[in-house]
Amino acid sequence: MTEPVAAVLLAGGQARRLGGIDKMLIKIGGQTLLDRVASRIRPQVSAMLLSANGDPARFVGCGIPVRADVVAGYAGPLAGILTGLEWLRDEHPEISWLASVATDTPLIPEDYVARLLHAVQSTGADVACAQSGDIRHPVQGLWPVRLAADLRRALTEEGLHEIGAWADRHKVAKACWQGGAADPFFNINNREDVVRFGMIVDHTLPGVPPPSAVQPADRLMKESDWMVLSQTTGRDVHPATTLSIALDQACLAGYRANLNNREPQLFAVLRQALHGTLVIGITAAPDEAMSLRTGEDLIAAMPMPTAVQDWVLSFVAQHPAELPMKKRLRDHARW
Repeated sequence: MTEPVAAVLLAGGQARRLGGIDKMLIKIGGQTLLDRVASRIRPQVSAMLLSANGDPARFVGCGIPVRADVVAGYAGPLAGILTGLEWLRDEHPEISWLASVATDTPLIPEDYVARLLHAVQSTGADVACAQSGDIRHPVQGLWPVRLAADLRRALTEEGLHEIGAWADRHKVAKACWQGGAADPFFNINNREDVVRFGMIVDHTLPGVPPPSAVQPADRLMKESDWMVLSQTTGRDVHPATTLSIALDQACLAGYRANLNNREPQLFAVLRQALHGTLVIGITAAPDEAMSLRTGEDLIAAMPMPTAVQDWVLSFVAQHPAELPMKKRLRDHARW
């Protein structure tokens, strides 16, 4: 049995890990995330609403009605779902079901709504949530309008904001998809995810992540970068003539932590030479710098140049965040 379903596109978050910008308006491959999600969902539903806080004028031209959360204070995705449920109740009483869709999931399945609806109809459940592999995605779900009052009480009287906790008060059905590298609920939270999705769009994401990468330092760094290091250390610093920057998947956690800092850094291993201080190693992971240090060598931090950031970010983005760690065998000849 087929029933009409509406969708609410959830865009009420603050995107702190992307500097507070409008995530759904980021353009990748010539299209915004909002356009990509909307184009996938529109054929699946009878009506669509964009739940977004702030100035609605920034969405002029998207062709979707916009409403701010009916519960103030950035109350999370539950507030967006409540907004959609009350919109349906008031303006589309002929529609009994609302599918919630995060606007940072641009690979949302083309059978998303049908499989959620089948899950509730075949099990007699109250609500349905998507799952990929072993990961449950409570934000991606199907909700009946009849639960609008219950949700409003939970938000306004109980202060409940955890979507999974509210869903679990009811009978929940699961709609399952494949996880892993083919996860259709891949979501964009940070710069790494933006770069990774760009690779997916232009078909440059490798099937097997590269175990390592090497670039000559002088290809990524300028003389002014070494001057900054000299000023920072108070020494006359010069790079070794064969100096390279090497990346390895064993250090991914260190690279990611560094890139997520407000000011990412490079870590230089310094050795005293006859005519000044020589940089004999440089890395984007602080723990790796320690492994390169011998004897009286010093370690100094410097701002990571933009060209280096872009290269490190590209390397990291080619590796799934859940990639298991592998012990690294250091090739000192590369430094």
